[in-house]
Amino acid sequence: MKVLRHLLPSEDLIYLGDTARVPYGTRSSETITRFALQDAQFLLRQDVKLIVVACGTASSIAIDELRRQSPVPVIGIVEPVAQAAIQATQNHRIAILGTNATIRSRAIEREIRHLDPAAQVHGLPCPLLVPLIENGYLDPSNAILRMVLHEYLSNIINYKPDVVILGCTHYPLVSAAIQQYISARLIDSGQAVAQVTHQTLCERSLCNDKAHKGKSIYYVTDTVANFTGIAELFLGEPTDGQIRQVELG
Repeated sequence: MKVLRHLLPSEDLIYLGDTARVPYGTRSSETITRFALQDAQFLLRQDVKLIVVACGTASSIAIDELRRQSPVPVIGIVEPVAQAAIQATQNHRIAILGTNATIRSRAIEREIRHLDPAAQVHGLPCPLLVPLIENGYLDPSNAILRMVLHEYLSNIINYKPDVVILGCTHYPLVSAAIQQYISARLIDSGQAVAQVTHQTLCERSLCNDKAHKGKSIYYVTDTVANFTGIAELFLGEPTDGQIRQVELG
């Protein structure tokens, strides 16, 4: 949201967090697709002109079905992060950090290999990172976070990637801690997706008039109180009480 707001100051942004049913990364592909379609249906009822699937898991599993059913453009993380990684790598060794479902899908890996058949890609599931981050374990000096990162990242240090994709929107919040264990360039999925979103709106002449001051509205599927405490940390902008609870499905 922070990057989107910076790039698109004239656009109205509607955020939907399916907080009642996260994490998606431990669920089956069928369930993830069903949840993602319900999320999209809600957003379409808000008369949106474009949908951004910021969740790495939903992008990897459900993006084709979302695009098939949506009357508006749908942007996921797979193509943007793969393109960013290919542009950044020099040794063609790329690692992907993601949820179990994201890594299992191999969607990002396939896209990278499509763009660069010479690329060597290593996917690493990191299932403990999302709950740690959501519970505030962000400080690079935190012993628990350090222990978990050491356990995961020791599996790719010998692989010597020069680019690591943060394949979950949570992971940039611990990028400083990740960088202590690996010197590779980190690809932030949020940054990559925001740039493609901006480009798509411009190419399709969907941008609002520059004189319009964009507003942000936030919807969650669990209690507002549970979300408010971490909202600004994740979203990068004040919510100003614009959080509403909704039901999906």
